[in-house]
Amino acid sequence: IRARNGSSGSPVGGGILRTTASRISSTPRFVFALARLLVTHGHFVVNDRRTDVPSMLLKEGDVVSVREGSLKTNYFKGLNEVAESRTAPEWLVRDSKNLTGTVQRMPERAEIDGILNEQLIVEYYSRR
Repeated sequence: IRARNGSSGSPVGGGILRTTASRISSTPRFVFALARLLVTHGHFVVNDRRTDVPSMLLKEGDVVSVREGSLKTNYFKGLNEVAESRTAPEWLVRDSKNLTGTVQRMPERAEIDGILNEQLIVEYYSRR
């Protein structure tokens, strides 16, 4: 995990959280289950390539957008107004008008939503 995130001095738990936050299903600010469903049904493209893998890891510079054919569906027609009212994480650059987002940089631990103790996660999986 440390090598993947390029932060050799960070604790393992922080690496787990950064990796999880960089998954494509985590970047749209929807309910997690709905985001997984939308990705699985192929409504998103990453760097102009259709994807249906919610666990796909994004990297700096990746552009995530709604597939052109999906823009015609009722769900995505009014989404840009909803997106305008929500805040995007600092590490994502969002274009609400075109329903696209760019990973500007990988998130830091302080920028990842959620109150949890990553040390407990490391200890849990260390026992297995």
